[in-house]
Amino acid sequence: MPRHNSFFALLIVAFLSTLVIGCGGGGKNELRISGTLPSSGTVNASYGSATLSASGGSGGYTWTTSGLPNGVTVQGDLKAKSITVRGKPTTAGAFIASATVTDSDGNTATYTVTITIAPANSGPTVTTMSLPSGTVGSAYSATLAATGGSAPYTWAQTSGGSLPDGLMLTQGTGVIAGTPTTAGTFGPYVFTITDAKNAMAVSPSMTIVIAAPVPVIQNINSSTTPSSPVNLPIEINGTGFQSGPGKVMFVQGNVSATVVPSTGGWSDTGIVAVVPSSLFTLPETVTVTVVTSGGTSNAVNLNLVQTPPFHVNNVTWTTTTPLPNPMTGLGAVAVPGSNSTGAFIVVVGGSDLLTNSTTVLSNTLNGDGTVGANWTSITTNPLPSARAHFGIAEADDGNSLVPAGKRFVYVIGGQQNATDAPGGTNTVFVASVDVATGSVGTWMQLSNNLPATLVGPAATLFNGHIYVVGGLQTDGTPSNAVYSALVQNDGTLSTWSTSQNPYPTSVSFATMFGFAGNIYVVDGDDMNSIDPNEQKADGISTVDFAPAHNGVVGPWTSTQTTSKGREKHITWLAFGQIINGEGIYNGSPGSSELENSMVNPDSTLASWNGMTGVNAPSVNVYNAAAIVSPLLSSTNGPRFLLLGGQVFATTPPGALSSTVHVNNAP
Repeated sequence: MPRHNSFFALLIVAFLSTLVIGCGGGGKNELRISGTLPSSGTVNASYGSATLSASGGSGGYTWTTSGLPNGVTVQGDLKAKSITVRGKPTTAGAFIASATVTDSDGNTATYTVTITIAPANSGPTVTTMSLPSGTVGSAYSATLAATGGSAPYTWAQTSGGSLPDGLMLTQGTGVIAGTPTTAGTFGPYVFTITDAKNAMAVSPSMTIVIAAPVPVIQNINSSTTPSSPVNLPIEINGTGFQSGPGKVMFVQGNVSATVVPSTGGWSDTGIVAVVPSSLFTLPETVTVTVVTSGGTSNAVNLNLVQTPPFHVNNVTWTTTTPLPNPMTGLGAVAVPGSNSTGAFIVVVGGSDLLTNSTTVLSNTLNGDGTVGANWTSITTNPLPSARAHFGIAEADDGNSLVPAGKRFVYVIGGQQNATDAPGGTNTVFVASVDVATGSVGTWMQLSNNLPATLVGPAATLFNGHIYVVGGLQTDGTPSNAVYSALVQNDGTLSTWSTSQNPYPTSVSFATMFGFAGNIYVVDGDDMNSIDPNEQKADGISTVDFAPAHNGVVGPWTSTQTTSKGREKHITWLAFGQIINGEGIYNGSPGSSELENSMVNPDSTLASWNGMTGVNAPSVNVYNAAAIVSPLLSSTNGPRFLLLGGQVFATTPPGALSSTVHVNNAP
């Protein structure tokens, strides 16, 4: 019997492979099948086209097939040497398919393969039925989801207009994310997803609701313990105020008042509102809240202070305990104590015309404006290096964000050596002051220096920020730069910012104060100088003011000029009334020692009026120091102190002074 009659057919499952079993004598003329059929496919998708061919044997081939997936058939003549298998499967499953060829002698060869047919690709289905709400100013993220289909997917928005401002759709992931900037209901939106085989699905219509944020007040006037008289603006800082004006509520017990600020005084992070003159008890506390479409903010306390009935024209003068040594180019600050009846004065630096000083002095301030009988020299904590003709400022919880009970003194720029011409430094020294004793702590040089070296800059602390204007540069030319820095919680300063609105005049040895939302710069020297102690030509009489909110200085506006152009002078401010005086001016010494003005409701200054006779102290000094005591007298009058300086002499140079003058009326 021939060998092939002793074998049965053998079934083998193969992946993309060919197995040929022949019957008929073996050898090189054995009947064989070559070629393969694909082992996988998808319902309703083309199976492709595959060819099986016979060879060997005696010829005269006949083909038979079985087990092909539904929809897949043999194309062509079954009596041919080759057959082609093609089609579109209609049923999913695993199929054991075989093809057998028989030659004219009855010999056979069989090819067998398992073909797996996957279900039809029905495309993706969107499963997201709605989108979450968001809040203006808060991060938003939502992911469109789908099942089925073939990755990768592409998402698109097909209707509904633009997404809410600040949000964006990422097409590859279906993530809608960003920080919305506008409140409202947006859409309805329709989204589509397209898979790798271009199958597409469409989402239902969906809206996105963006809620207005609930406003949050962070502070008032950038202060820990803010205070204000009525009828003056306060600066409310926070978040979520939105772009359009809402209202500000002031409440004291059963008394309340509502203020709607102007559009120009309202932004998402800051509000300028005038404290109303309602039937509030003074001095007392009111609570302040902000109301917008997003709700009502937290309440913050504001201490209302009473404006005393006085006029600077009524001042008269006396002297108090003199400084230990005559000094010019010195600086002084008043420091509130631990309660409303205590205060201190700190005096630093200065020059005796030969040597600049590191001296630090402290004394008590009495209610009548006089100082204690003895000055305390803080020998253990002198300035780190000598300074004269510098800017100086004091921070406490009533004018900055330092904690309650903390006090700090800042020495800004200035001349280091008396022989410098004019020299200049860009350093900022800071030291704490004990609220119980007035003792000055160790000085620290801050890491944030001024952007420029300056001698004779004007400086003030207003609503939590230190502002610096002008000063002599190292080449003796005056500067018009305007700088600001935030007083931080620990008493350090933020990085200095340079204003985009420089002062209209390059100036040195001007004075500066802040009031009712503005900073004011008064007089100064617009000429070059290399000697800050020199008694030379008189200064300028210009006064300019600019809005100052959160350290940002706005455009400058000129207002009423002083009656005399002054430089190296002093300026006192109390409850909107101003005394400007001393210094070097055009005319004989003493001919126009002091003049006064007041801030008008529109922020301009009233005309300046001269102060003569008993209303002037008859001191006639320049490069002196000046403070306003934080304590009112028993008659509710403010107290102005004038310390040291160099005499404005008919024949210069004038002598140095150690005298401390203070008004004893009103």
